[in-house]
Amino acid sequence: MNKSFLAVALFLLMVFSSHISAQILTTSKHPIIIINTDDEDIPDEPKIDASMGIIHNGDGLTNSISDPFNQYNGNIGIETRGNSTQGFDKKTYSIELRDADNEDLSVDLFGMGAEEDWILHAMVIDKTQIRIPMSFYLAQQMGHYASEWKYVELILDGEYRGLYILVEKIKRDGDRVDIAKLDSDDLAGDSLTGGYILRIDWTYDIDKDTDGFESAYNSQADIPMYFQWYYPKADKVKAQQAQYIENWINTFENALFSSDYTNSQGIRYDEYIDLNSFTDFLLINELSKNSDGYKLSSYIHKDKDSKGGKLVAGPIWDFD
Repeated sequence: MNKSFLAVALFLLMVFSSHISAQILTTSKHPIIIINTDDEDIPDEPKIDASMGIIHNGDGLTNSISDPFNQYNGNIGIETRGNSTQGFDKKTYSIELRDADNEDLSVDLFGMGAEEDWILHAMVIDKTQIRIPMSFYLAQQMGHYASEWKYVELILDGEYRGLYILVEKIKRDGDRVDIAKLDSDDLAGDSLTGGYILRIDWTYDIDKDTDGFESAYNSQADIPMYFQWYYPKADKVKAQQAQYIENWINTFENALFSSDYTNSQGIRYDEYIDLNSFTDFLLINELSKNSDGYKLSSYIHKDKDSKGGKLVAGPIWDFD
């Protein structure tokens, strides 16, 4: 039997044989996360103060809500996140780990690398509860970065909220999207060429004049694709950096949309992109039947030229 197929089959068996959600939780084989907001409503933004404890006695061992917190026990900021999923009772949350002074605190949770920003993803539309983890797993097996994740049980203000995944937030970081840091004074030469992360997502709540730029070509629904600033953030990107990456994308698209896939400089489109990443990105979106594929919750990134400089599809995100 093919080893890759066997690995996937074992993964599915593990998931389907795991704990099934119940209305009241006392024990679980999954880590238990307990968050207390003192019954304060959690807004879309900004984050509110809360406390969080994690019970994890080890993989395969039973965790009880009466056990002491042994993975994390401290302050957090928490807010809801998402667009259409905001209307569901089971919500996805963005959390920020904080120290006693409410300053950002980087902690390595479940061996996923030290960071302060994490996502508690509800997977509310995906009734199987495996589409997102399976897609991340496939991307990782293909050799690409995808967020690490861990199945957890969530208790919020004393109420059991169900099975979640604690997942890495997409960030430029040595343990996450490992591209060059772009500082405010990186305005020329090789340092200007990377790194950048662009997001393709909902545009109804953004300012199109400041939050990104439009493609010169129409995409789905005969409207231009809109590339949103993700890294650097819209309020951090400098004019020279914005102009550089917009011109670079435009030059690439000139080649992609030409009749012979070559732009006026004589460069083919495939000289600009990492073909394997785009091929695998397409395969995962099609295999998962991702209804938001290519137009929402999609990312691309580019490192500086001295580190390859090609456009990479991903990281993949949100197949709910």
